[in-house]
Amino acid sequence: MPPKLVADFTQVVENIERFNRDLAQASLADKIAYVRAWYAVKAATGEWLFAPSKFAGYVGSNAESYRDELADRDGRETERGLSQWFVEADPNDRFGRELLARLRETVAAQGKVLNALARVHVPKDIADAKPAARPGSERWRITADERVLGGKPCIRGLRIRVA
Repeated sequence: MPPKLVADFTQVVENIERFNRDLAQASLADKIAYVRAWYAVKAATGEWLFAPSKFAGYVGSNAESYRDELADRDGRETERGLSQWFVEADPNDRFGRELLARLRETVAAQGKVLNALARVHVPKDIADAKPAARPGSERWRITADERVLGGKPCIRGLRIRVA
């Protein structure tokens, strides 16, 4: 039986909190270097908590189900479902850079390196995105990251320069 997608925001938050509690387990830590789509919520303490889309997007995710069902979990499906509550943080503004830095620290604490194509999604109500920089706009498709092509503007996710 395939895993069931989350139906409400509360389930997503519970999954993200569980991921962070269980992150020390090898079955989770071994996989985080490959994750590209991360989802973040702010804990009551003010700390950002992160989880992969394939963990956050399925009902009752835990370390064992994530390990055992990873091949059956579809990131495109979870991202489509999670998009009703989350938006991608713009990695070119201060808020997006801070989130990526915090995520790098979280991944590094497990002895791993964050995937260079990683992106962070935050709840829509706290997203610090400007309307012109929303996914689908021209400005959103163009990015400048010092780790890609020496920081020269390029198409997001590709090494194709723009001028």
